[in-house]
Amino acid sequence: MTAGRKPGPIAAPFAHMPRHEAVVYICELSDGSVKVGYSFQPRQRFTMMARQLARSGRCILQSRLFPVSEQGAYALERRAISALGRVASVIQGHIEYFTGISFADACAAVAHELATPSKEAT
Repeated sequence: MTAGRKPGPIAAPFAHMPRHEAVVYICELSDGSVKVGYSFQPRQRFTMMARQLARSGRCILQSRLFPVSEQGAYALERRAISALGRVASVIQGHIEYFTGISFADACAAVAHELATPSKEAT
């Protein structure tokens, strides 16, 4: 976003997010599903995701970012997906989308998984 320019209606809710920071994120979508992912540019990723969701009449209701190291972002996202896969239903064809779990419970499961050392690190 250029200095002096205000964010558009899709980008505005994400203006507070960091531009460049490695994160694993979790979002609650308006259809009741939960999405997990990772990004090195959260503000740009959420803006793009919001545009994609709007095409199908959906939106992001709330989100939580978990800062991670760039080197570990992909592996931590896989662990978060695995953790949610043990307690929720995966939407067919979309391994990072889940149903049957509340946003709060999904955040708790992901936070617990990310705080637990991986078996490879021990």
